[in-house]
Amino acid sequence: MWYSLDSFVVGYDYTRGNGQKVTRIYLPGDVFTDLSSFFQNKPAKLKLVILQGGDLLYVTRADFNGLRQYAEGFDLIQHLMLLEQELESWRGWIMTLRDEQKVAEFNQRYPMYLLPNHICASFLQMTPSRYSAVKANFTVGS
Repeated sequence: MWYSLDSFVVGYDYTRGNGQKVTRIYLPGDVFTDLSSFFQNKPAKLKLVILQGGDLLYVTRADFNGLRQYAEGFDLIQHLMLLEQELESWRGWIMTLRDEQKVAEFNQRYPMYLLPNHICASFLQMTPSRYSAVKANFTVGS
């Protein structure tokens, strides 16, 4: 499990297709892990790649298991799971929107001008050219 001090981290889901589908974007201040890998010792589903930065704090599974005896350990597990559930629900919802709406909603949550276009396009399930065209017509605050 990691805490990002200054890093932009992308999670590629390599259980589907060629492994280049972006399903997670983590920003500075986020706590993240591959839940099933970390908590259930299952094979990882995410390939995590640091885009920018590099200062991460980590908690090993052994360290985390030591926290389980405290109420805060349970609260941390619950918090992580709720964050992942909320992100997955939000991401599913934006996939139902038109491309222009997807980009607008994405911009509300992520700093799209600080992320590479191909990362944003993959996350939004758009072609890079379509994403770039929509982004070029996007006005902040629209």
